[in-house]
Amino acid sequence: MTAPAPKSKSRPLLREFGNLCVSLGFSGGIAGLAFAFLVIAPWPDEGADLWAVNRLPAIVIEDRNGAEIAARG
Repeated sequence: MTAPAPKSKSRPLLREFGNLCVSLGFSGGIAGLAFAFLVIAPWPDEGADLWAVNRLPAIVIEDRNGAEIAARG
């Protein structure tokens, strides 16, 4: 007895082309979203100090009954 011939694992050319189109479509979609984000996103003003804290933090101290003892900010 002889063993059966192994099945070929090659894919049809049309399926390979379809996979390529899907991959390129996803890559193009991601690149398009990234480009749209860069174009649509607002830019900060020139000379804006983004790390500066311009106001004091608001703190309210209450006792255990919920009555306000002190407030700041």
